[in-house]
Amino acid sequence: MVPKNTYIPSFEIPLADISADWRECSKIFFANLGYRIKEEGKNSIVFKAGSKLWTILSLNPANCLREACLSEENGVLKFQIATSMKIHRMSESDAIYINWEAESFIAFLTGLTNEIPSPPKTWLLIAQSIAAIAKNLALNVIITVAIMLFAIYGIRGGIYLVEKIIAQTSGVSQIDLNEYMGNDKQVQIGAADVYLMPFKGFPEPLAKALASKLSQDLNINVRTAAALPLPEDIYNNKRQQYDAYGFYKPQIDAACTLGDLKVNTVFIGLVRGSIYMPDTPLRFLFAVQFDPKFSVVGDLEMRGMATPEILYHTRLYKMVKRQIGKTYYDKKPTSSPFSLMKSPLNNTFELDALGMEF
Repeated sequence: MVPKNTYIPSFEIPLADISADWRECSKIFFANLGYRIKEEGKNSIVFKAGSKLWTILSLNPANCLREACLSEENGVLKFQIATSMKIHRMSESDAIYINWEAESFIAFLTGLTNEIPSPPKTWLLIAQSIAAIAKNLALNVIITVAIMLFAIYGIRGGIYLVEKIIAQTSGVSQIDLNEYMGNDKQVQIGAADVYLMPFKGFPEPLAKALASKLSQDLNINVRTAAALPLPEDIYNNKRQQYDAYGFYKPQIDAACTLGDLKVNTVFIGLVRGSIYMPDTPLRFLFAVQFDPKFSVVGDLEMRGMATPEILYHTRLYKMVKRQIGKTYYDKKPTSSPFSLMKSPLNNTFELDALGMEF
């Protein structure tokens, strides 16, 4: 039975293609890589761990599966190299190295020594492994700290402190919208590029502060409309969420009453609560785009149970700016982890990791 988390590439070589005694060739080849003979039969040999890279990176090579198994059957040499992938944190890197060993062995046996590939850059593989180990250690430290904080301060206090730690160590600058409260810089001369439309319950001063900050950062005219009433019959009591599509028509109706618009003005609804779409399997959505001009943002998941205010402001700012990127600038989704347009976006951890730029 093959153990779980094991990588086993297998190969077959016709004996007619082998230029010398495969037994002696394999002993020379694998000895140079640091292997030793585990067992040897009439038509088979098993070599035990490990290559030089394995010896360096494995925490305990003696307890790790790492074997090269060769056997002669019906005029064919069959061999495979099996290795555990769970003891260390570098499965992809070690797989690259194993494949190099196998390709080199085939070239060595068949006499095509000029086709032996260059070995992978060991220093790069080691660096990748160390980085992966450091990432796992950091995650374990955060989990440990979280448990301690929960035990000392309770669930709400623990979540507050953990989120604050993550926010301060994420490397992404934080936005304090309190600095823009009461600031009317968003009221500029000329038509609006973006209209923020808060629905009842969403703080209008916060919407205006958000408009001020976005106007300043993007050098466009971001304004806020008067608060819109919450549409009836769109709140799902069982889910305790709003059906996002119910906000679409009220935004259109409100837009029709505004006179300071451009052809390309876009509208973003702001909802104090959680939103979902009935036709998707997702539990919640940070934002929903209805068409090229209209979208809505729900803030409940950004606030959490005890989220620091500055972290909530930062999340809200990034999500609204992201919607402006989609609707006003026609920015496309990207896989870049540093872009504000990275997609998909499934949770607050991914939202916190986003950069501030498109």
